[in-house]
Amino acid sequence: MEDFAAVWSSLLSQDDSATEEQAAATDKRVVSLLTAAGAAYSSKIFEDFYGSSAELEAKLWSDVFGPALTAYRGRLKSGQPAGADGDRLIKVLKVLSRFYREYIKRTIELEGATDFIRPLIPVLKMDLAEDSIKNAPSAVADRLTDSIKRSLCKLGDFARYKATVTEEGAPKDYSYARIYYRCAISISPGEGTAYNQMGSIEASAGNLFDAMMWFLRSQCVEKPFGYDNVSKIAKRVFKSDVSALAKTIAGGKDGSKEVAKILHAYSGFYLYQIEFGRKKGSVQVDSKAAVLAKVIDTIEGTTLIDIALMGVLLTFLTDRFSGSEFRGDPASSEVLGVTVAIFGIVMDAAMRYWNAQDTDSLSRILPCLRVYFDWFSKYVAHDVAWEQVGSHYRSLLEKMYLLVDGLRKRFGFKFDALTAVKMLSGKRALLALEEEKKCLGLLPFEGALNDTPSGLDAKQLMEQSLICFQGQCLLFSALELARLGWTDLEFDESSNIFKLKGFHLSGQPQKEDEEDEEDEEEEEIVFKPRTIAI
Repeated sequence: MEDFAAVWSSLLSQDDSATEEQAAATDKRVVSLLTAAGAAYSSKIFEDFYGSSAELEAKLWSDVFGPALTAYRGRLKSGQPAGADGDRLIKVLKVLSRFYREYIKRTIELEGATDFIRPLIPVLKMDLAEDSIKNAPSAVADRLTDSIKRSLCKLGDFARYKATVTEEGAPKDYSYARIYYRCAISISPGEGTAYNQMGSIEASAGNLFDAMMWFLRSQCVEKPFGYDNVSKIAKRVFKSDVSALAKTIAGGKDGSKEVAKILHAYSGFYLYQIEFGRKKGSVQVDSKAAVLAKVIDTIEGTTLIDIALMGVLLTFLTDRFSGSEFRGDPASSEVLGVTVAIFGIVMDAAMRYWNAQDTDSLSRILPCLRVYFDWFSKYVAHDVAWEQVGSHYRSLLEKMYLLVDGLRKRFGFKFDALTAVKMLSGKRALLALEEEKKCLGLLPFEGALNDTPSGLDAKQLMEQSLICFQGQCLLFSALELARLGWTDLEFDESSNIFKLKGFHLSGQPQKEDEEDEEDEEEEEIVFKPRTIAI
């Protein structure tokens, strides 16, 4: 690779006085060396794909492809039209993109595919006969997945760089970059790089709500990307005017201003957590949870899922920042409190839709409730703080009880409530659902929604009645919560019904619990505007 290093040095030493002929000659030499180096390295990689190939992949990038790309990108001047330098960069990007697409294709041809890689073949429009592709052995699936995932992320980066080389004022097209990053996420949801890159795209486009969601997901996986970008986007959000922020959310549709207020509040809690004691001054943070109740009928289902995820992920992060033991950290408890409050508001709406037999509205809100129910059963199971703060959330348990009791009466159990256990996380058949895709790989959900019980033919039930399927998932999450025995929610195995200690079906507490109710009212958390130092 000495020849390539010499060309790279020559490229860096060129100044603006270089003629077009000199630049073209350099480009031709670079392209030739990139092509030759790629062929040489890939040949060695496939000689021992499950041995030293990972090191060779890294070396190919660090010694050859990476320096060339850095050199060409470095010639572009920020804020100025790309011109000839942009055209030269695009030439290099095309060479690198062609290599990695062929590399993925060759890898699948020689090593096979997993169940998660196989669906990507038509998406990536690769000329491969799917029926001739062998199944990769489980023992080598991790190495295969990691290699293809890295290649997909690089292809996404190349498409993203190409999108920035546009005429002044022209819109940037990140569609191909998004495809590659989403493919990388689908085969390796526990790794944060592709989430972060998606966040970078949305941040550059000014879509702060979507950027926050992607950056949060990049942190809450087994291999997180890092924390810097969440802090940066949270600061941008918190400094933004709510009305202006609302215009970037779902196209400024009805309810977007209220969603912006929730995003604004959550960002403030996060900044308080990580910046406490570092800066002087104060900011006002209003929880804004109650504003959602006024507009929940108009907010799109996908946005409701994102609101649920934002609270869940921030609860996870602020708990982690607080340490393993609950210390009543203001930001951590505030995030949990607002998240639980919004959870309650969503359940109120679901009950209202249920009573009105509004099937369309119910189908819009049930995916969001699946996220909340699955998280809540896992949070109670694992959080050491629950015994100390659980008494504050009696009203939440009452709403859960009323909702699942109604679901039980309407649909019954389509599985054996006495013997059902969690099915394998992230089953491929369920990933067509938005809530399933968005929770895959996230640590607060233990890698996926686990609310599909064994003994339930999920695929068949989804085809017959999606609402019934989602209702069964909520019933199973409630059943898992009741099995813990850590809350007042119980399941009577003899009659297959849910019960809530001290609660009649009429919604009125039993007389002997009136004294306890008064105590709970005294302890009830009230979320008020607070001043926090950051």
